Amino acid sequence: MHRLLLVKKMIIRNEFLLRAAMVVMIITFASVDGMSAVMQENRNLNEPTDTSRFIPNQFEGWSLVGSYFKIEGDSITAELTVLRNLPGGMSWGTVTFLGVMDVLYTPGYEQIVTFNEPNRIWQAIIKSDGKCFIQLISGPFPTGNIFTLPVKLIFKK
Repeated sequence: MHRLLLVKKMIIRNEFLLRAAMVVMIITFASVDGMSAVMQENRNLNEPTDTSRFIPNQFEGWSLVGSYFKIEGDSITAELTVLRNLPGGMSWGTVTFLGVMDVLYTPGYEQIVTFNEPNRIWQAIIKSDGKCFIQLISGPFPTGNIFTLPVKLIFKK
């Protein structure tokens, strides 16, 4: 119960960052799937999100704010907004287990995809069993009590 209250306080404290991530996600989704954008915009962040396509690694503090998956030809697009409570001593330069994708949206072989934030470059490793890992390649380590990361991955089926 205490942890839940702490998480809620951190979410409220960082509401601006969360809303900014949602705006980026909405703009990205609007051209692809207008209905998905409306659903994400109106979702209360205290409500659980659909984890049927991606299950975050909750044991290491990850939670899913929103997700969008699309298969087009032999390509898969996976867009996630994930949130993490930052534990002390976290080393972002090492490979970190992010969560597991539904096997419908996984590649036939392990793939490594790079994605960017304005001041950081990340690398995602997507395994054929659906396990996803991330690693900070360059840029400053995230700071503060909570960190929100928009992840956009495009890879071959």
